Amino acid sequence: SDPEPARIPSVAQRAGKLLSFDENGDPSTALPIADSSTELRQEIVSGSLLTASMVSGVSRNIADVATLRATAGRFDGEPVNLLAYGEGFSNGGGGGLLYWDAASTAADDGGITFAVSGVLTGRWVRRVERFVDAAWYGLPLASGSCITQDAAIEAYCFANKISAWYGPGIYDFGDSNWSWSGVRKAGQPLKDYEGVRIYSCPEAIFRTTSVGGADVMQCCGIKNFGVIGYPTVTAILNNVDDTLSGSNALSLVFGAVDCVFELTVKDMPGIYKSTGAIDGGQGFSIQPGAGNTNPYSNVILRGSVDGA
Repeated sequence: SDPEPARIPSVAQRAGKLLSFDENGDPSTALPIADSSTELRQEIVSGSLLTASMVSGVSRNIADVATLRATAGRFDGEPVNLLAYGEGFSNGGGGGLLYWDAASTAADDGGITFAVSGVLTGRWVRRVERFVDAAWYGLPLASGSCITQDAAIEAYCFANKISAWYGPGIYDFGDSNWSWSGVRKAGQPLKDYEGVRIYSCPEAIFRTTSVGGADVMQCCGIKNFGVIGYPTVTAILNNVDDTLSGSNALSLVFGAVDCVFELTVKDMPGIYKSTGAIDGGQGFSIQPGAGNTNPYSNVILRGSVDGA
């Protein structure tokens, strides 16, 4: 039988090398031959030569957006499966399939495009097909105003002529003007939302929270726009000062053409003025505005008003 074999080389001696045997049959180390199949296998195992074709159909799972923004892609076109937007999002809310665009330097908009911390070039981009889901932007929020996320959704939908879905939950716009609007100035052309709609449901609550009054849906100079599905529209007014204003559900200012609104209006707060007039508190109002030259035509309103 063979004599007791010599001990294999130490960890430091064999690191990055191949284990082989010398002419006496004793273990030794050797460097792999450059460009050999053995060297190639080592690089594949280490991940340095991982390519799209090698992981075809296989996606990494990313827990949430915070983790996504800390994880760079490994190659152009790499797919990942975002499990949820973040903590508190059940059933995969805000999740979905994204891919790594290695050449992108687009701004992180919080929903469709995500930058990775410390990475100048390369972005995670969400695959968008039929609509944009507000949950992709982390909505609805647990508290506070969502006007920043709402503005990002509007910007993407308008630029790409695609509709948005707002599911159940509270969408509070604070005291800000609604994002879905044209220029808030008389004499401007109507903003054309052709191909863009908001789809929603009665369990979705659109509201403002203000001291001085804030209309929930104030649309200025629009055409070919619609809100479908009867979301609930309401407002919170934190004042009793009759020198300030109330809030309306839907206000069309500076013209509106070929629009449809399906709304469930509830408890819109108005202010009784010392003059005897009531400011706000309306489910729907038309405010032509000084200097307006745009028409109002073919505006369809459907739904119900309770407490306005």
